Amino acid sequence: MQTEIAGVRIAPAPIEFPPFAVDAVAVEQDTARILGETDALLEPDESYAQLVREMGAEPRLEPGSVTVTPGRPLRLEVIVHDFDCEPSCCEAWIVSALDGVLREAAARGIGALSLPALGSRYGGFDRRRFVALLRDRLHAGVSPGLHRLWLIVPMRAVEGVLKILRNAG
Repeated sequence: MQTEIAGVRIAPAPIEFPPFAVDAVAVEQDTARILGETDALLEPDESYAQLVREMGAEPRLEPGSVTVTPGRPLRLEVIVHDFDCEPSCCEAWIVSALDGVLREAAARGIGALSLPALGSRYGGFDRRRFVALLRDRLHAGVSPGLHRLWLIVPMRAVEGVLKILRNAG
């Protein structure tokens, strides 16, 4: 249940079944880091802006950016949501963030990475479109040194994801 693109072995698999150990994990995040460690949305009684003020919020992060947190594995927070916007994510931010993840992987010598289908869990972004964007970026050779990519998708989506990845165009 794997395929290869430009020297990168891609294994689509659910979070419960990691296909291999990784050097870094990419985590879908929003501009104010509301998604947090649990990847669960908060459902506050207050407005979003009020909640952020009360939390003494860190500065907002730019949509489409990637922040790096040291550790084992390295954590790449991929900023693809702005909950002040409707919809909360857009293709331009996802493309920018995906490029940022692949640049970080190349710059830091990351050989194995886990990556969710960005925008598809919380933002309603079409998973198939994300997979096609990923395929195209890998064909462009933007991440030398990356050898293995665990694409985190639900089990029911694995076969469809593989078909998209194997489609050359």
